[in-house]
Order: sequence, then C-alpha cells, then structure tokens
Amino acid sequence: MHRSIRLALPAVAAASALVLTGCGDDSEPPFGVGAEDIQIPDDSDLPDVPDPEVPGGEEEQPDVPDLGDEDMPDLGDIPGSSPFDGEWYVDPADTDASPNFDIYFGQVSFTDMGAYEGDLCYGTITEDGAITLDECSMYGNDEWTDMSATAEVNDDGTMNVTWSSGATETYQNVA
Repeated sequence: MHRSIRLALPAVAAASALVLTGCGDDSEPPFGVGAEDIQIPDDSDLPDVPDPEVPGGEEEQPDVPDLGDEDMPDLGDIPGSSPFDGEWYVDPADTDASPNFDIYFGQVSFTDMGAYEGDLCYGTITEDGAITLDECSMYGNDEWTDMSATAEVNDDGTMNVTWSSGATETYQNVA
C-alpha cells in the first residue's frame, strides 16, 4: 500500500500543476475566467463628478490690473545698474565684424574686431566710465594692447570710448 501512494503522489502533483498554469485545453481559460468574462464600463456607466468649487465663482473673481510699459522701471531704477550697461557695437548692422563691448554691473567684455579677428578681453568699468581691461585672449594675427579707456554716454544714446592710445570710437547700444 505504501508503494501505490508513492507512485500516485507525483502523478497528482503534475496534474495539479497543469491545471494551475492553464496548460491543457486551449479552449478553456485558466481558472475558468476568460476575456469575455471581464467587463470594462464605458463612460455612460461612470458617475458624474462635479467640478471643484471655486470660491466666489468666476463672476466674482477680481480683475488683475494690466501693468503697462509705463509701470515698468527702466534700468536706471535697478540697483547696481549704470548708463553703460548693455551691448555696444561700432556697427550694429554688422555685429559679427564690429568691435563690441558687453557691459553689465561694472563688468566688461570687449572684442576689438568682432568675431572674425578680434581678441577677447575682460575687465571692469567704474561709475565715471574708466575702463580697465585685465586680460585678453588673442584670436587672429593682431594683439590688442590698449588696456585702458574712458567711456562717456552721450545725450543721443551713443557711447564714446577714448583709448589710452588716443584712438576714439563711437558705439551704439543694441540691448
């Protein structure tokens, strides 16, 4: 009797595994549940959920005033800014070839002959327009050697720069 139970147990275990994994007849779904037994509700079966309430409703919301350009401060009202701040070019129509100053909050970057040849220099400008270039990276054949200048913003919005060598240039702000 012990011998028949030992042979029957592995057979029962194998049959149980086949039933649990769904192996066998492909026409019947495993565990008796098929795709046709699963129902997904369409939108008509879903309950209506009200929109969240907005306190006061849309009609009672206050109007937000339009801040026109006249309400915006100019650069003179921003602490630390100066009339020298901006992007300055000798020839704004050809910004790639024009000498250029970028001046913001007392920091200066200067390109002497535009992107084609110009050295790139960095330095500072004081409130009275004294420009000091601390270092330059040489690009091209000509090295920039004028390391100081004086700048003055004119009434027409242009900026005159007089270099320590005596050369003077007039720049226009495009920013």
